[in-house]
Amino acid sequence: MGGLDFASLPAPAPGFGVGASFEYARNIVELRGVGWVPQSARLGAHPTAGGNIGLYVGSLRYCRSLLGGIFDVTPCGGIEAGALVASPVGVQSPNNGVGPWLSPNVGLMAQLEPTPHLAFSLELEGLAQIFRPRFLIAAGGEVYQPPPVTARAVAGLHVRFP
Repeated sequence: MGGLDFASLPAPAPGFGVGASFEYARNIVELRGVGWVPQSARLGAHPTAGGNIGLYVGSLRYCRSLLGGIFDVTPCGGIEAGALVASPVGVQSPNNGVGPWLSPNVGLMAQLEPTPHLAFSLELEGLAQIFRPRFLIAAGGEVYQPPPVTARAVAGLHVRFP
């Protein structure tokens, strides 16, 4: 799967991942792992100093198929956990930073299934952060803190095994 996170990082970030799901009737339980490409954040007073901040998460979610058939719409809800990881840029004593990420999410997925073993999906989801770590540079101030709410768009290729 691949997607675009609009606000978890300092700038919109592409992400890539893999997942596995179990489907029974119209119920879907899904486990995913996704990494979002690090984005640059700089100090306002010192534009050469800052950090590159990435997001790496695992998620568990439940979805319920509404239509079935070749085209389907599926509401989903779940939780993701992981880490925001910061690598400093332009500072004399660089120390990497790691902050916890825990976020419930809700979304809607549209899916096209041309064959029983292959499907394509597009989904939009919203997330609310429970932990919002701050990344600071000593004597410089705050480099970045994620917003309390964010949004994503994810496209996926689904290969099903009997």
